[in-house]
Amino acid sequence: MSEQHHDHSHGDHSHSHGDHSHGEHSHSHGGDAHGHADDAAAHFRSYIAIFIALCVFTAISFVFNELVRGGIISPMTSATVIMIVAIIKAGCVAYIFMHLKADWGKVYCIMIPVVIMCVMMIIVFLPDGVLGWR
Repeated sequence: MSEQHHDHSHGDHSHSHGDHSHGEHSHSHGGDAHGHADDAAAHFRSYIAIFIALCVFTAISFVFNELVRGGIISPMTSATVIMIVAIIKAGCVAYIFMHLKADWGKVYCIMIPVVIMCVMMIIVFLPDGVLGWR
């Protein structure tokens, strides 16, 4: 009896699904195929752009490190720039690969406390870092 019920519901489901979406599916399938291809191309371009940006930012970090070794800038200036670059790199990765681009509205309740904690940790550990440089 459960088999008859299962077959009946499966039959109704497939029948109604087929009648309801078959026409829509056939019309949108060609568009979806092009849409998926365009979507994949857009994602690929985004990934390549982020890869290039990460390479450029990494190069900037190395350049500033070498400027310190050459005595051209102070270590604190270099550390500040490298930290800013690291934050930008993390933001680029999070924005694209963690889908913050699409879900940004949902992230505010998570990001605001994290940013507050990061600022608090910087304030708390800053005196130790300054004393450690001497």
